[in-house]
Amino acid sequence: MEAGALADIPKWLQDQIAASGDGVVVNRCFSFTTPSDFLAKVFWERDRAIACIPGAQLDRIFHAMNFAVSAWHMHDWLWSFATDEVKQEWSKWFNSPIESARKFGEVLADTWPVLGACKEVANEVKHGQLHRPNPNISAIGERALHPGGEDWIPVIRIGDRRITDTEFYEEVLGVWATFLAHSGMLPGHLNEDVLMAASSAK
Repeated sequence: MEAGALADIPKWLQDQIAASGDGVVVNRCFSFTTPSDFLAKVFWERDRAIACIPGAQLDRIFHAMNFAVSAWHMHDWLWSFATDEVKQEWSKWFNSPIESARKFGEVLADTWPVLGACKEVANEVKHGQLHRPNPNISAIGERALHPGGEDWIPVIRIGDRRITDTEFYEEVLGVWATFLAHSGMLPGHLNEDVLMAASSAK
């Protein structure tokens, strides 16, 4: 690796590369290795989604899909890296035995409906249609006319709630950032920055 090549690489990845000795972190996820790494991707998805407004109509829809998929898979990363002690603590928090990633996802989706919406979108994006969809959740593109033309705004509906894409992003990120912090799964130096970002996003 050339001298100075680490300058634009996040500090957490610089540390991993330095520790690896040969300058490479080997895995199947482009060197992401912790839930906090993946949370950074979810924040990135939000930033990219916001940056495309206003823009091409389909861009906004595609970014909403991508955000929901990444945000839902956050629970897989949490489950994979959590210790048995942390999982036991989660069972106490939710007053329900959590013995599998599937159960963990179900409890999260029931507790926070916006995560339930992420689950529905992510699974329908993957499979094309759901055999047992949640009838209280939908994700649609609403047509919005304005003097300059029209836009298609991604909207999440949860029961009687109507949530625009931008509101959805901030609410989901607030849940995940707080959950990771309280689970002790954010590096200490990231707690303040991430929680501040989540707070300002609400």
